[in-house]
Amino acid sequence: MPHTPGPWTISAHGQFIRYRLGKTGGFSYNICAMEAFGGPPAEGLANAQLIATAPEMLETLERCENELIGATSYLATCDPATIVEMLDTFRTILAARLHAVQTVIRKAKGEL
Repeated sequence: MPHTPGPWTISAHGQFIRYRLGKTGGFSYNICAMEAFGGPPAEGLANAQLIATAPEMLETLERCENELIGATSYLATCDPATIVEMLDTFRTILAARLHAVQTVIRKAKGEL
């Protein structure tokens, strides 16, 4: 069974992770409720941020996995001269994937 698609948002007080039906406005429902259980409120909010970022993290990881599989297969069949010629392209692709991963990590940590 697939998960509820993103984006997921955090309610105003960080108590619920929500999914909104429709692109703008529309009905929203809670995916899960957050309880601090006596812990600091900031920790509960950090947990909510991490959970709310899960769909985007999964999407980013799956995209990176596919690109790494493709690159690994390609490199296994290339001659060394072609690899050297393509090095700048590989660096550009890796830099873009690294940026995507760093962005989703910052979101999960509540830094964005």
